[in-house]
Amino acid sequence: MTDLRDQLQSSLGGAYTIERELGGGGMSRVFVAEETALGRRVVIKVLPQELAGGVSIARFRREMSLAARLQHPHIVALIASGEVDGLPYYTMPFVEGESLRGRLAHGELPIALVISILRDVAKALDYAHARHVAHRDIKPDNVLLAGSSAVVTDFGVAKALSESTAVGPLTSIGIALGTPAYMAPEQAAADPTTDLRADIYSFGAMAYEMLAGHPPFAGRNTQAVLAAHAVEAPAPIGMLRAATPPPLADLVMRCLEKRPGDRPQRASELLQVLDAVGTPSGVVPGNARGASAGIRARRVIAIVVAAVCVIAAGAWYRSRPRGALAPELRSIAVLPFENRSGDTTFDYLEDGVTDHVRDALNTVTGLSVKARGSSIQMKGINAREVGGKLGVEVVVQGSLSRSGSRLHLTTELVRTSDERALWSRTFDGRADELGGMQDTIVRAVSMALHLPAPGERPSRDGGRGTTDAEAYDLFLRGRHAKDRFDDAHAIALLSAAVKRDPHFARAVAFLAMAYADSPMMGAVSADAAMRLARENADKALALDSSVVEGYIADSYVMATDYRRLGDAVRPLERAFAIDSNNVDLLWSYAFALAQIGRVQEGLVQARRARAKDPLRVIGLLGKLLGMVHQYDDAIAETRSTLALDPGHVFAYRELGFLYAFTGQRDSALAQFETAYRIDPRNFGSGANLVFGYAQAGRWKDAERMRASIEGQGGGGSPNYAHALADLSFGQYDAAMTALEAAVDHGDPLLASLSLPCELMFDPLKANARFDVLMRRIGAHACPASGRWPIHAPPGRAASAGRISAIPAARSY
Repeated sequence: MTDLRDQLQSSLGGAYTIERELGGGGMSRVFVAEETALGRRVVIKVLPQELAGGVSIARFRREMSLAARLQHPHIVALIASGEVDGLPYYTMPFVEGESLRGRLAHGELPIALVISILRDVAKALDYAHARHVAHRDIKPDNVLLAGSSAVVTDFGVAKALSESTAVGPLTSIGIALGTPAYMAPEQAAADPTTDLRADIYSFGAMAYEMLAGHPPFAGRNTQAVLAAHAVEAPAPIGMLRAATPPPLADLVMRCLEKRPGDRPQRASELLQVLDAVGTPSGVVPGNARGASAGIRARRVIAIVVAAVCVIAAGAWYRSRPRGALAPELRSIAVLPFENRSGDTTFDYLEDGVTDHVRDALNTVTGLSVKARGSSIQMKGINAREVGGKLGVEVVVQGSLSRSGSRLHLTTELVRTSDERALWSRTFDGRADELGGMQDTIVRAVSMALHLPAPGERPSRDGGRGTTDAEAYDLFLRGRHAKDRFDDAHAIALLSAAVKRDPHFARAVAFLAMAYADSPMMGAVSADAAMRLARENADKALALDSSVVEGYIADSYVMATDYRRLGDAVRPLERAFAIDSNNVDLLWSYAFALAQIGRVQEGLVQARRARAKDPLRVIGLLGKLLGMVHQYDDAIAETRSTLALDPGHVFAYRELGFLYAFTGQRDSALAQFETAYRIDPRNFGSGANLVFGYAQAGRWKDAERMRASIEGQGGGGSPNYAHALADLSFGQYDAAMTALEAAVDHGDPLLASLSLPCELMFDPLKANARFDVLMRRIGAHACPASGRWPIHAPPGRAASAGRISAIPAARSY
């Protein structure tokens, strides 16, 4: 429909005067209008053609009339419903205020405010459920903060749409309505028995986001989110936000139970807990928003595009005291630019803008710039807290939105000690002008801090690697996908970038790394992937021998052939001579050294990387500390990784082995079980669990799991799986044979291990064949720990090795 507003106005006649369109909601286009007879403002929501095509208008209106009977202080009432050119619409009062989604965009919510909002939503659910009306789409977008109250909008709309489909209820034909991030498992499965308890689950998912800053399974595609709701337990809310009152944390996690019968059964149960937790007197949504006025004031240009705000910002900039910018400010973090477009497909721009600005500032003499991983962890945190956690004096932060070919970009430089904005600027231009906007930001920040201009770039592309705007855009999308382990998507986007600009060396290098990583999970043919990885790594270096990522890619490819580990260090050493401060390079170099037995040298580089990037979620420093038997430090470091990312399977694996080798058998098994529950396929989770059961003395469970992984062929790295299972059962000769086969066949999982120094291979280090294997791969073995945690199975002695089992009782 080319002009829905005009057609809607014509259909409504003089009863309403449409003022403007607010934009699309989850299932509608939304218009603000004035109801002529009463002189009040309303919103009119029109269902789009793709949802309305099979809807019976008469049935839809009957279902909406049931929802219209809901009259409650915390429910936005339905006024009327109708249709325009076959498209159903309904009207509701216009609510002054912002949505909970908008409030969450401003930063972390105080717990008292969370409780207040949740109580109001629970009251709305309790009232509606008592009248057998389900919402089916509880989420922050449908909760509005009006004065001192929270109110729920769109009650019953999803159910009305489902029930009015001409071919019968949508759930009966396998179509689920709702929002994936908040959808109950039975709702996602379009189970026709879905009842009011689906709203309890959605309530829990929304509460989780209000406390943690993100919904339970953030950062995944739609299919992965729906699958996680069905089978995966979210990280405990108490781990993500320790200040959460235990009864509230328990309530949220109970709401997120997979089985409806395991959740609270009625909204009244939610109210009982929320009332018991209590709220400090006087703390209500309106007051809390007032308390955060300082934060909102700093972000006003990014969220209000009215001309008066731009004028006010300009006036402030012209009148600010000269000389107020302290020249001693020398440490900075560049935070991810917030995507305000409302479209998550543009999230990649957050990383792209941020990375370019950070990389350019790294060339400014005298400026210490915190690295990428730590800055990403600080997204959405206020400047003062960022300063405290990262030890920086100023931060660059901003927001962006995109409409068609146009970009709207706002930036400010904020001092962390007092959260004073030292500089701000708003840009509005074409998408192909992004590079110029980024360069202006860098120059302005340098001038504001009384620092020299960024170092000269040897190329005419401003350091981006290409002058083709579309190729750069595709590259940003591909890197964003690779960061989220979506290798298939990354390969498609990076390939498109290279097709646009075959000379774009950085894109070619990242494409090589994506190909090299793709066999790790066992989903891609290793031979085909490595051939393409090799071709692109060579091409990247041939195009530009100064691109550090080309050398990292070259090392990636060599390391996947475990017989060339010694060779894999050399490209990184060459890259080190080009840029010894590149954090991605430091982490890669640290692990490459550890993989050939030079762990102490690797630790030097890992500690340098940690100092530059203190909040990077990688788990490598803890792994290296364990290899040199610094168990206390290794455990503390790995725990800190899990505090930052409670879904980090690699870190759970490492912590499991650390606990096992320090005699904490139950804790070790708990880590292996958690890793397996999160992802039974990755990082050898099944084989690790065999080890976990064995060290805990649960031999029947160990045998059952061993049979399971053998029946599945061991996954993408079968020889590694067999080697660890054999070690767990004391069959050391068989384990040695399996390990040799893993090297010969290039099991992809070996790329995440250090064969010469892993604790799990301790029983093999006295075997002459192990020494021969180490020489084959260009490595030398680390000393055994002397702490082998597994007693031989009952009635069976170990086949080789001299490691004694450690006692169970240790205190760490």
